[in-house]
Amino acid sequence: MITIGRKEIENLLIHRHENILIDSVTYDPNDTNTNSLNLTISSQDSLGRDVFSKQREINKRVISCPVYMEVLALACILLEGGLKDDEMIIFTGIAQFKKLGDFPQNTQITGNCKKLSHKQGFFKYKGCLFNGSTCIGEGAMMAFLTQKSEDSGPKKTVDLPPITMSQKMSLFEGIKSPTITVFDELVHISNNDCVTKYTYPINHPFVKGHFPGTPLMMGIMQWMGFEDAIFAFASMNGKTGKCCFLLDGDIIKEDGTLVADVSGVKVITFINIQGFKNHSEIIETRKITFRSMVTPNETIYFHCKNIQEII
Repeated sequence: MITIGRKEIENLLIHRHENILIDSVTYDPNDTNTNSLNLTISSQDSLGRDVFSKQREINKRVISCPVYMEVLALACILLEGGLKDDEMIIFTGIAQFKKLGDFPQNTQITGNCKKLSHKQGFFKYKGCLFNGSTCIGEGAMMAFLTQKSEDSGPKKTVDLPPITMSQKMSLFEGIKSPTITVFDELVHISNNDCVTKYTYPINHPFVKGHFPGTPLMMGIMQWMGFEDAIFAFASMNGKTGKCCFLLDGDIIKEDGTLVADVSGVKVITFINIQGFKNHSEIIETRKITFRSMVTPNETIYFHCKNIQEII
């Protein structure tokens, strides 16, 4: 077995800074389709990775759920031996994600990844994360390897979602960093849908690491936008306690370009519960497909559709 540490990992990935979400990887040189990982995100993390944490409970900080899949995605890239300077692996989708437990700050998390298939530059992987012997999250990922830095593929366009209002809200002050809050304002709400608006800042801290020289909004940040939108939906509808919502949705640019679509997303909201901070978290996603890239200074809309409150 061979183990590589963070310094070597930094040379194998084009991600930098907060995006190095793996401390070490171990693999068998005779089996390049699987590997295992270790990661601890401390409260004073040397790379600033604690930006991905939130104050879930009064005395407990945990890592935001979509980050689970970013950790596994990086391990999958390492299965391919890393990246050259002119290469990018673009993750086109996530499927069958389930959050099964918390990812506490200051706790060592382990995980494993496996390559399921590779055909004509397209890859499929699956992976799991563990806290001790307990699985805390699992999912599958699809990706393709490219040497192009521009988003040159065919674009799918859809009608813009309804925009009927402009309601700015402070969602998570003191709970999670504005860096990972994907919400500027609520622009539409009804009994079973809502639309939020967000502009990816040109000076966003992740620009320097995803990707150096070719900044793109992280897929997991796009995914987080649905988490934040449902919190706004629940708050505006006067929900309190612990609520679970099931939804589908789209992410759409101002010109109608479809950025991503999701199905079967479950989001739990915690509002005015003793011992807990007000927050939301994605616990399941049947599928999210990323269709177009988002660059700094672009505005996108999150359209949550078919929202159902479930037990």
